[in-house]
Amino acid sequence: MILKKTLLLVTSFILLTGCSEVAHPSLVSKTEPPSQIEKLNIWIPIEWDTKTIEFEHLSIEDGLSQSVVNAIIQDHLGFMWFGTQDGLNRFDGKEIRIFKSDPDQKGSICNNFIQSLYEDSQGILWIGTFGGGLNRYDPKTEEFTCYLPDPENPQSISHPTVSQITQASDGTFWLGTNGGGLNHFDPVAETFVAYRHNPDDPESISDDVVLQV
Repeated sequence: MILKKTLLLVTSFILLTGCSEVAHPSLVSKTEPPSQIEKLNIWIPIEWDTKTIEFEHLSIEDGLSQSVVNAIIQDHLGFMWFGTQDGLNRFDGKEIRIFKSDPDQKGSICNNFIQSLYEDSQGILWIGTFGGGLNRYDPKTEEFTCYLPDPENPQSISHPTVSQITQASDGTFWLGTNGGGLNHFDPVAETFVAYRHNPDDPESISDDVVLQV
């Protein structure tokens, strides 16, 4: 049974090696993932009224690929998608299916560290990764298409880490990257335009790290 209209709360305690205290998200390195994870719970309320709320917990023991969840969405079919630091997870209400990068498998996801998730108006899932660029998942073929920086192509994505994805009313996308500025992506032409900080231009974007769009 697919879960409908569920509220998800993700709690995680990230402990960096060598630190005695839990790290605040703002203190986590922009370029290096946390090296040690202490705890995570995903809470899904299965009963809701004004007096009692019951929660179901999903964890590694239940099949989750990793304990840090960076992104959550529910698609138009009702599937819940969890982007973790080690794999993309799809939950149908009973079982979890894990998608991971496999160099020997054509059409696999390009990176296991998921930063952001977005479902577009056509039902296509877009995945922003930490180092693996932008990934496109087609639910009909169950294959991924990867968009990575290409020094030989000025119209390629400007950075391999995509922190945020949103779709404009014209069908194009705006992508926040972790060092490559703001990217405007045309999915039909498969071209990117990067808007980056220019210290000599006061009207340019103020920083190349874009966390929200």
